[in-house]
Amino acid sequence: MRAALTLEVDGHRLVGTHHLPAGVPAAAPGLGFLLLNAAQLPRAGMGDMPVEIADRVAAQGIPAFRFDLPGLGDSPGELPVHVQEYWRSVEEGTDAPLAAQLGGELCRRFALAGILLGGLCGGAITALYACDHDAARCVRGLILLEPNYYLVGVGEAAPAPAGAGAGPRPARPPGTGGPRGLANRLRWWLSLRHPGGRGIRLYRFATRLKTRLLGYRLPPGVNERMVASSRRLVAAGRPALLVFAASEEKRRLLERGVFRSLPPRHRLELAEIHGTNHMLVPGGGKRAVAERVERWVTERVRDSASGRAG
Repeated sequence: MRAALTLEVDGHRLVGTHHLPAGVPAAAPGLGFLLLNAAQLPRAGMGDMPVEIADRVAAQGIPAFRFDLPGLGDSPGELPVHVQEYWRSVEEGTDAPLAAQLGGELCRRFALAGILLGGLCGGAITALYACDHDAARCVRGLILLEPNYYLVGVGEAAPAPAGAGAGPRPARPPGTGGPRGLANRLRWWLSLRHPGGRGIRLYRFATRLKTRLLGYRLPPGVNERMVASSRRLVAAGRPALLVFAASEEKRRLLERGVFRSLPPRHRLELAEIHGTNHMLVPGGGKRAVAERVERWVTERVRDSASGRAG
């Protein structure tokens, strides 16, 4: 069962959907689940994937919510004229304090012990920063669906659909200073010398060779503030599920870059979804993601009930 819900938070009228756990006993001790907009899309997202996720979570007896942030979907508010300006505000965490307050208001209104907060793409970025702004520690866990760790328009764009190739290639050779520069130039030359499938394989081989010989460094254009927030929250023991479309480059960025050198008792789970793209909908992605999130949220609620929640 779903019901429309409007809340006044810090002077903003935010419109959302409450997925009520009808006919199912509420799961103690009353954790809730909140999904934010997928970037500039309304709260239903693409292919209604957030709707299916919230329905599944509510079916487990967990109150679930989807909300539009100001200017998006049904929530009134002003937006920049150009989409790149909007994305810059997302990357800077403009709506993060409001999202944290929204989570707190839901906890107060529905007597919840905490919120599991998440979103897709830009919603994941806002959720991550909101957790940093959560002084009351209402946010008990993060669901990060395809968070883009690259600054839009600076580094790589949002990840390409599965099977679309190895990703962007530089139009001119990178710098050649030192062994790292020579390795970069070799990768660039191979990508141009051998276009198509063979070139992709050679490009990936050169990338792996470079990493093995020189170690891994974060690529240019990475959102360093976002990386720092991710490391800090996960290192502090905050439970987090990060779901991403299968990609060797992306997996390397996450495992060797963003989340390198974590303490042994961290509570981060990386879930790689094959056969889909950045929106996690086609190729069976929607169902796979919904099932994975449902399982993770249910486990966190069970942990909370037994006193192990973060």
